[in-house]
Amino acid sequence: MAQQFETTERNAMRGTCISFILMLFFLALSCSDDGTGPEGGSLVSGTVTINGSTDHSGVTVSFFPVNEQDSILSNYYSKHPQVGVDPESAVLFDHTIAQAAVSATTDSDGNWKVELSQNQPYHIVFQKDGLGWRYFLNQQDFSSKINVSMSPAVRITSGTISDARVFSGDFISLEGNVLVESGGSLTFDGINYLSFNGNNQLIVQGTITMNNGAELRIFNASTVSNVSGKFSIENNNALNLNNIFSFDNTEVRISNSEGTIANSVFKNANGASLRLRAFSGILRNSLLFDSQRGTVIDQSSGVTLRACVFYSNESDVEAITAGSINVVGNIFRNSDVNVDFISVGGLIKNNEFNNATLNISIADISSVRVLSNNFLNSQKNIENFQISHQGNDTEIIAHTNNFLNTDQFVIDITLGIKDSLLASQNYWNAANIFEIENLIQDGRDFPGSNIKLVSYVPFETSRIDTVGVQ
Repeated sequence: MAQQFETTERNAMRGTCISFILMLFFLALSCSDDGTGPEGGSLVSGTVTINGSTDHSGVTVSFFPVNEQDSILSNYYSKHPQVGVDPESAVLFDHTIAQAAVSATTDSDGNWKVELSQNQPYHIVFQKDGLGWRYFLNQQDFSSKINVSMSPAVRITSGTISDARVFSGDFISLEGNVLVESGGSLTFDGINYLSFNGNNQLIVQGTITMNNGAELRIFNASTVSNVSGKFSIENNNALNLNNIFSFDNTEVRISNSEGTIANSVFKNANGASLRLRAFSGILRNSLLFDSQRGTVIDQSSGVTLRACVFYSNESDVEAITAGSINVVGNIFRNSDVNVDFISVGGLIKNNEFNNATLNISIADISSVRVLSNNFLNSQKNIENFQISHQGNDTEIIAHTNNFLNTDQFVIDITLGIKDSLLASQNYWNAANIFEIENLIQDGRDFPGSNIKLVSYVPFETSRIDTVGVQ
C-alpha cells in the first residue's frame, strides 16, 4: 500500500514538472511573439507586397542605425534656426554610403523578420533590382508588423518627353539622356527617388512642380567615382524648387532661368553640387556640404545666396564673370576657400566665416563690398590677386567686420587693386596699430610706389556685436 502511494506521488510530481516546463515553453513563445528580443532589442517582422506580382521574394530589408547629428551643424542650427536646413539624420541619410546593422530578404509571400540588438531609431530601406528602393526614416516603434507595398521602378531609357508626367512616391530609373520639352512637365508628390545610371542627363525645359511636402532624392547608381548624373533645368522663368536632396556623383544645373531654390541639400564629393549659369534669383535655406565645389555661378546677374550653410567643401562659392552677386546671412565652416570671385560685382554681408584656409578671394575686374561679417579661426580673411592679362581694376570696400584669430593675414593684396582698399571701422582683435599693420600684407608697398596702402583708420577697439548672422 505504501509502495503504491509512493508511486502515485512520484507520478503526480512528474506531471507537475511537465506542466511547469510546458508553461515556461509557451511563455517563452509568447515573449518571442510580442516582439521582445535579447538585451532589450526587438524582433521585427513584416510583409512586402510587390504590386502586379504573385512572387514577392527577393526584397532586401535593411536597418540602418540613426547616427548622431553632426555636432557642428546641430549647434549652428540650434543657434540660428533661420539658416540652412535642420541637419537631422533623415535629411542627410544616403544608404549607398551607410552600413546596415542587419538585413533580411523576403520569401515568396513577402514575409521577412530581423532581430535588432538595440532599441533605438532606425532608417529602414526596402530595395530590389527592378523596384529601386524606398526609405522609411526614423522608425522606432516596432510593436506592430511593418507592411509595405512596392511598385516596379519607372524606367526612362532615353528620348523626349512632351506630355505631363506625375510621380507620386516613385522610383525613377534614368537609363539614358532625356529631354523634357517646353510643352512637357514633371510634377512630384510625396517622396520620389531619381537614380542616374552613370553619365546620363535629364534636361527639363518644361515646367517642374513640387507639390506641398514633395521631395526628390537624387542618386547615381554607378559606383565609378568619375561619373556624374546631371539634373538640368533650362529656360524656366518661374522656377520654384524645394526639397531637393542631391547626393554624390550627381550635379544639379540651372541655366537661363529665374526663380527660387530653397530647403534643399546638395552634396557631390567628386565635383560641383549646384551650378548656376545665366541665372537670376535666390538660393536660400539650403545645405551644401562635402563637395569639391559647393555652388558655381557663371555669367549670371541678380543672384542672392541667403541663409545657407556651406560646410566642409573644398570650395564653397565660385562666381565668374557675374554681376550683383549677394552673399548675405550665410554660415561657412571647415572649407578650404569660402568665396572666390573673379570679375564679379557683389556684396558679402552678415556672414560667419569659420575655419578656412582663405575666406574671400577677389580678382580681376571686380567691385565687392565686404560688410558686417564675422571672420573666425582662419589663415587668411581677404585676398586680392591679379590675373596677368588684367589691369589694376579691382575695388574692395571692407567695413564693420570682426577679424578674429587670423593665423596669417587679414588682408593680403598683390598688384591688381584699384587705388586703396578702404577697410575702416573694423575690429582687428589687435592691441594697437602696429599689430594691425602686421595683419596686412600689401604687395604694392615697394620703394618709390605712390599707391596708397590699406586704409584701416578709424578702427573699432572692441568686438562688434551687431554683425554676422543675425
